[in-house]
Amino acid sequence: MFKRVKATTRPRPEPPGKQPKKMGNIITIKLNLDTTELDNKLNRLEEQLERIKSLEDTLKLSKDFNEVKNITINNNIDIKDIMKRCVEAAMSMEPLE
Repeated sequence: MFKRVKATTRPRPEPPGKQPKKMGNIITIKLNLDTTELDNKLNRLEEQLERIKSLEDTLKLSKDFNEVKNITINNNIDIKDIMKRCVEAAMSMEPLE
Protein backbone atom coordinates (compact mmCIF):
# COMPACT_ATOMS: atom_id res chain seq x y z
CA MET A 1 0.00 0.00 0.00
CA PHE A 2 2.87 2.37 0.74
CA LYS A 3 5.10 3.29 -2.15
CA ARG A 4 7.54 5.31 -0.08
CA VAL A 5 7.73 6.57 3.49
CA LYS A 6 10.02 9.42 4.48
CA ALA A 7 10.44 10.61 8.05
CA THR A 8 12.58 13.58 9.08
CA THR A 9 13.17 15.39 12.35
CA ARG A 10 14.18 18.96 13.06
CA PRO A 11 14.52 20.99 16.24
CA ARG A 12 11.36 22.67 17.46
CA PRO A 13 11.72 26.47 17.31
CA GLU A 14 11.20 28.24 20.63
CA PRO A 15 8.80 31.19 20.73
CA PRO A 16 10.68 34.50 20.88
CA GLY A 17 11.12 36.04 24.33
CA LYS A 18 10.61 32.80 26.26
CA GLN A 19 13.12 30.66 28.02
CA PRO A 20 13.52 27.23 26.49
CA LYS A 21 12.05 24.66 28.86
CA LYS A 22 12.79 21.50 27.03
CA MET A 23 14.22 20.85 23.65
CA GLY A 24 11.87 18.97 21.40
CA ASN A 25 11.90 17.77 17.86
CA ILE A 26 9.26 18.06 15.19
CA ILE A 27 8.71 14.85 13.29
CA THR A 28 7.55 15.20 9.72
CA ILE A 29 6.30 12.11 7.93
CA LYS A 30 5.63 12.15 4.23
CA LEU A 31 3.75 9.21 2.75
CA ASN A 32 3.32 8.33 -0.86
CA LEU A 33 0.36 5.98 -0.94
CA ASP A 34 -0.51 3.43 -3.57
CA THR A 35 -4.26 4.02 -3.86
CA THR A 36 -4.93 1.34 -6.47
CA GLU A 37 -6.45 -1.06 -3.95
CA LEU A 38 -8.61 1.70 -2.45
CA ASP A 39 -9.70 2.86 -5.91
CA ASN A 40 -10.69 -0.70 -6.84
CA LYS A 41 -12.75 -1.08 -3.66
CA LEU A 42 -14.44 2.27 -4.24
CA ASN A 43 -15.27 1.27 -7.82
CA ARG A 44 -16.81 -1.99 -6.61
CA LEU A 45 -18.86 -0.10 -4.03
CA GLU A 46 -20.03 2.34 -6.70
CA GLU A 47 -21.09 -0.55 -8.95
CA GLN A 48 -22.98 -2.20 -6.08
CA LEU A 49 -24.74 1.08 -5.26
CA GLU A 50 -25.73 1.52 -8.91
CA ARG A 51 -27.08 -2.05 -8.98
CA ILE A 52 -29.06 -1.42 -5.77
CA LYS A 53 -30.45 1.81 -7.25
CA SER A 54 -31.40 -0.07 -10.41
CA LEU A 55 -33.13 -2.76 -8.35
CA GLU A 56 -35.00 -0.11 -6.35
CA ASP A 57 -36.15 1.54 -9.59
CA THR A 58 -37.25 -1.84 -10.98
CA LEU A 59 -39.16 -2.64 -7.79
CA LYS A 60 -40.91 0.77 -7.87
CA LEU A 61 -41.82 0.26 -11.54
CA SER A 62 -43.16 -3.21 -10.75
CA LYS A 63 -45.28 -1.80 -7.90
CA ASP A 64 -46.60 0.92 -10.22
CA PHE A 65 -47.51 -1.67 -12.88
CA ASN A 66 -49.29 -3.79 -10.28
CA GLU A 67 -51.24 -0.75 -9.10
CA VAL A 68 -52.32 0.04 -12.67
CA LYS A 69 -53.19 -3.63 -13.21
CA ASN A 70 -55.32 -3.71 -10.05
CA ILE A 71 -57.13 -0.51 -11.02
CA THR A 72 -57.77 -1.91 -14.49
CA ILE A 73 -59.04 -5.24 -13.17
CA ASN A 74 -61.23 -3.66 -10.48
CA ASN A 75 -62.70 -1.12 -12.88
CA ASN A 76 -63.11 -3.65 -15.70
CA ILE A 77 -66.49 -4.73 -14.29
CA ASP A 78 -67.63 -1.13 -14.15
CA ILE A 79 -66.52 -0.52 -17.75
CA LYS A 80 -68.41 -3.61 -18.99
CA ASP A 81 -71.49 -2.55 -17.03
CA ILE A 82 -71.29 0.96 -18.51
CA MET A 83 -70.86 -0.46 -22.02
CA LYS A 84 -73.91 -2.73 -21.51
CA ARG A 85 -76.04 0.18 -20.30
CA CYS A 86 -74.93 2.33 -23.25
CA VAL A 87 -75.89 -0.43 -25.71
CA GLU A 88 -79.28 -0.91 -24.00
CA ALA A 89 -79.90 2.83 -24.03
CA ALA A 90 -78.95 3.04 -27.70
CA MET A 91 -81.26 0.14 -28.58
CA SER A 92 -84.20 1.68 -26.75
CA MET A 93 -83.80 5.05 -28.46
CA GLU A 94 -86.18 6.01 -31.19
CA PRO A 95 -84.63 6.14 -34.63
CA LEU A 96 -83.68 9.56 -35.94
CA GLU A 97 -85.68 10.88 -38.89
